[in-house]
Amino acid sequence: MKKSKTSIISLLTSGKYQSFQKETDIDAALRLIVLNITYTIVSIVIISLGVTDMRNGNIDIGLVQLILGFMIFVNLLLLRTEFPFIVGALIVSVIFGSFCVICIFTKQESHGFDVLWIYLFPLISIYTLGFSAGLIPSVILFFFTVFGSFSVNIAKVNYTHTEAFLISSVYLLVLTLTAVYEYVRSRSPTYTRSSLTAAS
Repeated sequence: MKKSKTSIISLLTSGKYQSFQKETDIDAALRLIVLNITYTIVSIVIISLGVTDMRNGNIDIGLVQLILGFMIFVNLLLLRTEFPFIVGALIVSVIFGSFCVICIFTKQESHGFDVLWIYLFPLISIYTLGFSAGLIPSVILFFFTVFGSFSVNIAKVNYTHTEAFLISSVYLLVLTLTAVYEYVRSRSPTYTRSSLTAAS
């Protein structure tokens, strides 16, 4: 039983932890667990969407999604190596941010529901890059969201003013809550020590 528990912890933390000996271990391991689960789910879903779009004749968008999904999956594998954590986090944030912009301006196969991907971006960006570095791309995507949802005939999906306001407001809410949570957490001495441990 103990061996199985150790194996599960090792799998979910990219082989960096087999047990939790200290409070700092728990915080650093939790970050790795969230990243592993998030990267896995996001890469699988994006690759699946890419395959679906290509089958429906949307070759360009489908190919882009396949490439983005594959690159996120590669970063999942890099978590198991000595590759710098922050570099992998930056790559994934750029990749997923690009995918969100694509969903705002070009995707229309799901009747505008593709834009829901943007709500995941602040969580990925701020949680992986930290408060200061992660907040910048999240705010940039917010401006893309406002511009894309309120603009007429620029994005492929034309939202009503009410829909555009709702999309932008919910994104701002997710962004604010994530930023506040990470800011408070980053002030914790335990977080400061564990973030150094995860980065190594």
